[in-house]
Amino acid sequence: MKKGLAMILSMAVIITCILAPGFSASAAVDHEGSTFLICGNSFEDLSSTERIMTDNGDGSYSYPLHIGKGETATFYVTEEMADGNHRNYFYYDFLGDEEFSFKTNTEQDVTILFNPDKNPNVEILGGDIRPLFGDYIRVYAFVDGSDQFTYEDGLMTADENGLFSVTFKDMQPREHVLFDVYVEYSGEPIIGYYGYNYFPADITEACDVTVYFQPDYSHGGIYAYLENTCKIWATGDNLAPKHTFPYHNFKIHYVERTSGKNAKNTYHTQPMKQTGENTYEYVIENTNLDNSFYFSFSENTDWYMALYAVSYNNNQYVENVLATTNTELEAIGYPFMEWNSPIVNFSADYKYCNVKVTLDLSDFDYVEKNGARVKLELSDMMMDVNMDGKVSIQDVTELQRCLAEFNDFSKNQSIAADVNGDKRINIHDVTALQRILAE
Repeated sequence: MKKGLAMILSMAVIITCILAPGFSASAAVDHEGSTFLICGNSFEDLSSTERIMTDNGDGSYSYPLHIGKGETATFYVTEEMADGNHRNYFYYDFLGDEEFSFKTNTEQDVTILFNPDKNPNVEILGGDIRPLFGDYIRVYAFVDGSDQFTYEDGLMTADENGLFSVTFKDMQPREHVLFDVYVEYSGEPIIGYYGYNYFPADITEACDVTVYFQPDYSHGGIYAYLENTCKIWATGDNLAPKHTFPYHNFKIHYVERTSGKNAKNTYHTQPMKQTGENTYEYVIENTNLDNSFYFSFSENTDWYMALYAVSYNNNQYVENVLATTNTELEAIGYPFMEWNSPIVNFSADYKYCNVKVTLDLSDFDYVEKNGARVKLELSDMMMDVNMDGKVSIQDVTELQRCLAEFNDFSKNQSIAADVNGDKRINIHDVTALQRILAE
């Protein structure tokens, strides 16, 4: 990996390609009498004579090109053979034949070097070349919402250990700064949906700020840069990291799974109520405790900043959780898929109740992506006829008034009023409630 990163960041970038089907770079091919031409969108206005590549005498062919800052060059190579036939050389990926393409960040002269019998068979000689295909990775950091720095200011470089960093000079004082990191793969931005993408902080006075990004190289290929186990942080003399959430807009996502032969999943997404600086609540009303649940949470939007309720036992993931009246789970960054959260089953002396879910982010760590807590609290709805959160003589009075038709039963009251559990509400429920209170 270190060697690969060093090659990616070198001044002369070798572009790895795969030849079109049927033309293997390792196969012995006779090129005697062949002429190689540069072709494609960037060269369509040139005559065939102007597109002939120079034979370097060592099996390679070259073509000089002047390219402007930010411009994209797109090409493929055609071999016109002595017998009048021709073959084309493209970059080949799972989408099929693709033209080679690249751009530079400065206006300069570059040389396209092509060798039909080597793999890779294309090399672009020049400074700061950005290939737009193949397994080519660039990592950028940028300051969310700021126009102080350009896109290229955030280009990160990797040290010998694969740690990426970039320094933003003389950053001005500002609150709620979000340092964001994303990966450019084959010329396309690939945002790390699998984990957290920013680091929040305040800048109290002007200073230089260095942003760091540590991929998780235990994962292969591009996934090393996208997993939630990647780390992002920033340092600066007057930088104050903030482990609070700037948007204050959370949603709960939960899946309720019924039990039995015809079990099915019901999906719910609801906004949470902010009850403190870093606490959010939502009450699932009148739920059947025979059902199972998956819980997850997201900040700002459904897919950005997913937090998952995950139970740990000695740092080991627990697939199933048996929740009682008051249960706490750890919340941690995970892919936005409910099956990565544990299945929560409840154990209580009653079947129907409200479930209050509290997300507490007071100790959440943006770098390590842990420290948040999820609290599940069950409130016994049975017998609480007047819905005041407690069972008392007032519930007997409310039940009698409803039976006398002075008041109408709400859905939740109907559940609470069936004290003896016979699925009917009558004078026997009044008697049962009075006996319970008398005990």
